Amino acid sequence: MRSFGFSDSPGDIYPFKLHELVYFSYTTLTTLGYGEIIPISAQARTFAIFEAILGQLYLTILIARLVGLHILSFKNSEK
Repeated sequence: MRSFGFSDSPGDIYPFKLHELVYFSYTTLTTLGYGEIIPISAQARTFAIFEAILGQLYLTILIARLVGLHILSFKNSEK
């Protein structure tokens, strides 16, 4: 059973290359979703959904942490 499909070769089954899976991961994390590689199985779709959500949460938490550190350093410099 295949988990992913590639738009340039819909009927062709070939082994995944690491750079293609990394590309899929980055497009999922950033929620770009170009559509060249699509999850076919339910497990792969579920993983892609979780990866997209975690990518957005990571960005949100990172920015919130950096803003918090900046505010803390600003308050400490006022003393």
